[in-house]
Amino acid sequence: MTSFFHEEQKRFQEKMKTTKIANRLESTRRRIEFNEADAQIIGSAHFFFLGSVTPDGGVDCSIKCGPPGFVHVVGANTLRFPDYDGNGMFRSLGNIQATAKVALLFVEFWGEKRKLRILGRAQVRKEPKIVDTFPGAQLAVEVQVTDIFPNCPRYLPTMEILQRSEYVLALGKEALEPAWKSKPDLADYVHGRKAL
Repeated sequence: MTSFFHEEQKRFQEKMKTTKIANRLESTRRRIEFNEADAQIIGSAHFFFLGSVTPDGGVDCSIKCGPPGFVHVVGANTLRFPDYDGNGMFRSLGNIQATAKVALLFVEFWGEKRKLRILGRAQVRKEPKIVDTFPGAQLAVEVQVTDIFPNCPRYLPTMEILQRSEYVLALGKEALEPAWKSKPDLADYVHGRKAL
C-alpha cells in the first residue's frame, strides 16, 4: 500500500499532537479488502457520495442514489454501481474516464451511524452482462479499491428516510421523466436515453 499520510497531513498531526492515534488508526483500521461490516454498510445504502478528479487536478463531488443493494461488492476489493439517467453532464463519468481517481463515502444517519471511506481507481463499464445486473442503468462503474477505512460518526445528526424517491421505485419498470426536463429553457435541449 502507498503512504497513507502526506507531509501536510503529518504536519497537522504533529502540531495538534495526534500523530500516535493517526498512526494507530492507520495500522489497525486501514485495509484494502472489504470485511463483513463494510459489505453490510454498502449493501444497505440508499445513497453514497462520489468524489472524482478532473484532468487538471480539480475535484468534483456528487451523490449517487438507488434502492438498497444498488451498490454491489463483487470481489474482495472490487465494487460496482449503476449510472442512471441524469442531467446529461457526465461530470463524474467523464472524470473517471480521464483520471480514474475516485473517493466514495457511505454514511448511515441512523442506527450505529457508521461512515465508510473508500478510495480507488474506477472505470466505466458498458458490457450488457454487467450493466443489466442494475435494473434501469445505462452504464456501470467498477471500482478497484486502493484504501478502505472507517470515519468517525461523532457529529452526524440522526435522520430517517421518510419516503423513497418515485424515480428509484420506477427503476427498471418505467421511465419517469423529472419536471426539470420540461422547463421552457431546457426542453429543446434534453438528451435521449441510452445513446451509446
